[in-house]
Amino acid sequence: WSGNSDDNTIFQHRAKKLIEAWQGLESPCYMIMDSKGYNEKNAVNFKRLKFISRIPENNQLARTTIEEALALDEWKSWDEQRKYHSFEVEHHQVRQRWIVVFSEAASNRAGKTLEKAADKEQTKIKQALYHLQAERFKTETAARSALGKLEKKWKYHQLKQVEIKEHKKYLSK
Repeated sequence: WSGNSDDNTIFQHRAKKLIEAWQGLESPCYMIMDSKGYNEKNAVNFKRLKFISRIPENNQLARTTIEEALALDEWKSWDEQRKYHSFEVEHHQVRQRWIVVFSEAASNRAGKTLEKAADKEQTKIKQALYHLQAERFKTETAARSALGKLEKKWKYHQLKQVEIKEHKKYLSK
């Protein structure tokens, strides 16, 4: 395969070859793949293979399942640093067992990443607000609208208080 080949095409080809090679074997065979291989196009092979994969984070069912695990708070201990919760799900017309794993170390890393992103956003907000306060608007509604457009872009911050000051403009003689 060339470096420019589509991952899904390669995966489907290799999955078919594994299915052929594993036919008739007595011991269980598992295909291990990264989250790139877990998609609807490749689901046809999931029905015929046992597989272990990480589910992509942008998968809606995965996000819902993680939220459910956190809400249930019925974790089983894996070791001192990790705990898990197991779910039976059907996805892409294939019954699967999903395991949500929680580790304090990963949670701390995620927290630091989130904090960094919020700090970066705050810097951008301060800069944008500095420029916005220098603008002059014909009406209070126009000023609030411009501020609203800025706020819509914010992921980690929201406005608590807004103060709009009127700048008097005197006619020259």
